[in-house]
Amino acid sequence: MTVSGPAPAPAGRGHRFDRSRLTWIDVAVAVGAVLYVVCLSVPWFRYDGYDLGFGYRSASYSVNGFVSGLLTVAAVLVVAAGVWALLPALADVRVPFPRATLTVGLAALTFLLTVVEWLTTFDVGFTLAGLLAVLTSATVVSLAVLRVLPDLRVGPALPEPPASAPPDQPADPAGHRWPGHDDAPRYGGSWQPPQSGPGPSRPPQQP
Repeated sequence: MTVSGPAPAPAGRGHRFDRSRLTWIDVAVAVGAVLYVVCLSVPWFRYDGYDLGFGYRSASYSVNGFVSGLLTVAAVLVVAAGVWALLPALADVRVPFPRATLTVGLAALTFLLTVVEWLTTFDVGFTLAGLLAVLTSATVVSLAVLRVLPDLRVGPALPEPPASAPPDQPADPAGHRWPGHDDAPRYGGSWQPPQSGPGPSRPPQQP
């Protein structure tokens, strides 16, 4: 008779990408981040070689957006915004504020840095790739704002009352009542005064 040891624990399953938890705006923000990186990767300026004399000629070269430190930081920010937009499809990360507000902040910083750096390139010349980078970052900001507006209208979710709490009893000493028994409106709602009606009639007392 042999004693068998404990069975090995089954290997944990990896997180699966759940597309149903994303909106089209989340996907568009991630696509915009990829397009922004592509705009920085293509050549912004190209310098042709020129004759130095005596049979020597300088080599031609090109520069892209990643030669700028500001644009490199902007690329990191917009990629972080795209990853944050797609994160709900992989993990449920709860934050005490609307999730899209972080996306708006990252995208706004990306747009600001891109515009500042693009304006400094006018001393050299006009670059179409720089203009496309500015337009792409502006589009990402607009999409992020559209994504956060519904969350700001709805407001944060309120906790459910415990089963032992009666409807007419405050939830805490401060006088806050549980959801469903409070007359104060939530975000996106309208306040309505409590309806007052005649009280319940008492049965006639027997002499």
